[in-house]
This record gives sequence, structure tokens and C-alpha cells, in this order.
Amino acid sequence: MKKKRGIFNFNRKGASHLEMIFSFVLFILFVTFILLFVRPFGTSSVLSDSLLLGLHDSFEDQTTVNLTKVFLKIEPDDEPKPFNYNQCSDLTLMGNYLYEQGGSSVKNAITGEAVSSFLKTSGNWNSNYHSRSFFIGTEESDPNSLVYYVFLSPDLSQEDYSGCTNGNANTLNFPEDYSIGSVELTEVVSEFELGELKTRYDDDYDGLKLEFGLPSSVDFEILGGPQVLSRNVPEDIEVRAKVYNQNVLMADGTLVNTEFIFRIW
Repeated sequence: MKKKRGIFNFNRKGASHLEMIFSFVLFILFVTFILLFVRPFGTSSVLSDSLLLGLHDSFEDQTTVNLTKVFLKIEPDDEPKPFNYNQCSDLTLMGNYLYEQGGSSVKNAITGEAVSSFLKTSGNWNSNYHSRSFFIGTEESDPNSLVYYVFLSPDLSQEDYSGCTNGNANTLNFPEDYSIGSVELTEVVSEFELGELKTRYDDDYDGLKLEFGLPSSVDFEILGGPQVLSRNVPEDIEVRAKVYNQNVLMADGTLVNTEFIFRIW
């Protein structure tokens, strides 16, 4: 006669499966805790690479801004009024790449140098951008040199250039007097945002680490660039590092290729 299997036997078997699954989950959590917080063998290479990559991604999220590079060529028509090479020029920028807020910087496309202006009073400014209205210093002795790269960004300062107004500027009309060429959209590290990050690093280090997703037992620093985020590294401890090269948009509108060193321990 076949012995019947009782419901209690089935429940005991099911309970044993649940106990195995629960024990496995606890084991995985325990191992993860040991690797992240206790680190019995130091920070592993794989874990270090992952933390450094995450640190760099968080750094970019905090410091990068949009930058638009526009090619501008001025070919003034002397009618009805001759072009004055000793004055700035007023024109209208067009396109969906423009920012409602922000500033501008200009380089000569031939020489690669920042455009100077006789209106310069302080700092390294050479243009004024507000909404779509654009004033540019066009002090060039050679008419063929009126070709520029215009850099626009929300992070560039927008100052009051009262000396260059509609009353004393060349008024340029599109397309008779100027043309707009290629437009490049990029993201760059902002010197201003680096300063903000430096303040948080000095004043709220633990909060910044938490926001960056770093374990409490891991410390970090970022070297290089106009702002250095550094701490005292204990002796006889393994430090892992990774180098990234990035363009930094400086306060004066120039772009500087900068080497950043990300270090964790």
C-alpha cells in the first residue's frame, strides 16, 4: 500500500528551500558589506576602477556647462554707410543654439587670438551678448580679417558694455553684411562651477561624498586645474588614481585643456 504524503511534509520541504534562499541572500549582503566598508584586503582593482569612474561622472555632473562655438564672417556693405573699422559692430545672432542667459567670448578665426576692443575697460572682454543682440569689437586693419569664432555659454559673464551701443556701432544686416557658418555644441568644465565644488569639498566633505555615491570608508581628492580639492593622505595606504584631460572654460572666456587627477584611498 502506497504511503500518502502529508501536507506537513510538503510544508517542511518548502520551508527548507526558503531557508536556503534567505541564507544565500544574507551571504551576498555580508560579502558586499565586507568589500565596500571593511575592505580586508584593501580596495580591489575592479572596485577601485568602478569608484574612480563613478567619481569622474559625478564630477562632470557638478561642473560641466554647455558651450556653443559659432563661425562668424563679417563682409560689410559700405552702402548706405561706410563701415568704420575703429568702432564695434552690432548684429543679430540667429539659431536654436542661443541661450537666454549667459555671455560671450570671441577669437579671431585666422590668428586664434582673443579679439581686443578699444572699448575695453577691465578684464578680457571683447563682446556683449544679450538674448539675440550681439556687439563685437571689430578693430581690424585688414578687411579680410573679419572672421571670428564666437563662444556662447550660460556660464560666461554678461557685463554692461555701455560704450558699445546702437548709437556708436556699425549696424550690420543679415545676410548683406555678415554670414553665420558652422555651429558646434559641446560640454566643458566651468571654472566657476569648479569654485563652487571646491567650497563644498572644504565645507561639507561628508555630504559631498554621499552625493557622489562613495562609501564612507573611501576618501578622494581631485588634483589639477584652477581649483585643487586635496586632503592629507595617511601613510602606508594604497592610493589608486586615474587621469582625465578636459577643457576648462575660464572666467575670461578662454578654453584651457587641463589634466585632472582623481585619487581614492
